[in-house]
Amino acid sequence: MRSDKWGCLMVGIFLPIILNAYEHGPFVEACAKVLPAVVNISAEKVVEIPSPFSEMFEDPFFRYFRKYFPEYEWKQRLKSLGSGVIITSDGYVVTNYHVIAHAENIIVSTEEETFKEVEIVGIDSVTDIALLKVDTEHELPYIEWGDSDSLRVGEWVIAVGSPLGPQYARTVTMGIVSAKGRVLPIGHTKYWDLQH
Repeated sequence: MRSDKWGCLMVGIFLPIILNAYEHGPFVEACAKVLPAVVNISAEKVVEIPSPFSEMFEDPFFRYFRKYFPEYEWKQRLKSLGSGVIITSDGYVVTNYHVIAHAENIIVSTEEETFKEVEIVGIDSVTDIALLKVDTEHELPYIEWGDSDSLRVGEWVIAVGSPLGPQYARTVTMGIVSAKGRVLPIGHTKYWDLQH
């Protein structure tokens, strides 16, 4: 019991000292570095939807009248929102595949500007990742890839972004690395050495 009290006391004394070694704390410094490279992504697509009358014409009474009503294609325009991160100064952006899947129109926005000329460079629907390219004439702030081999279980990590639109686009949260080297079976494929 006494050792537990001493352990709590030591953490209570030294943790603030360690965190205050940075001017504003390590998370503040990290956020200041990465936030300019975090983008908001808006995508639009047109999808076919069932006719609002389809269920009615399944009824035996109304089935006879179906031949008097022409078949129309019912379509709906859907918007999806998400976040991404700029990974090169010339405008390559990584995001989730489901954000831009089957999109006809994609808009990428930083804190400073909006890009409407966006190209889908590559996708992987299984791991839910997509690579985009924005058309820019100047260098953009970007985040360099980290070294996942040097990552250790228990290390602090932060996540920035939000699927709720531009006003929440740069929301920050934190956690720890809970595992490394996991195998993720998806369908008939196994993805090795995943970190989470």
